[in-house]
Amino acid sequence: MGPFAPIFRNPHILTVAGNYWRRAIDETRFPTRSVLYATEEGTRVLVEENRPAGRVRGEVLLMHGLEGSSRSGYMVSMAQRLAGLGLAVHRMNMRSCGGSEHLTPTLYHSG
Repeated sequence: MGPFAPIFRNPHILTVAGNYWRRAIDETRFPTRSVLYATEEGTRVLVEENRPAGRVRGEVLLMHGLEGSSRSGYMVSMAQRLAGLGLAVHRMNMRSCGGSEHLTPTLYHSG
């Protein structure tokens, strides 16, 4: 992977463009596996994993931004790209994000 060169220099435009940018995502190449991890009594977090076929070169943990989830377009496309480079990818949902409200008695708080 080469050095990062943003298309837009303005970070605000880059944020908005990233939300609407079309992505070519083929999840059949690196299927998603959903795993629930218990973090404490009565609380589980949902992690979606993508693994390359064959030998894994390393492991990557991706965390979504505010109001996002492991199913956000940028998360899925980044996971597919990283899996294509031979890395196992774990896309973790913050507590109560991504439809996982029923997995914990308390809600996620960004503070």
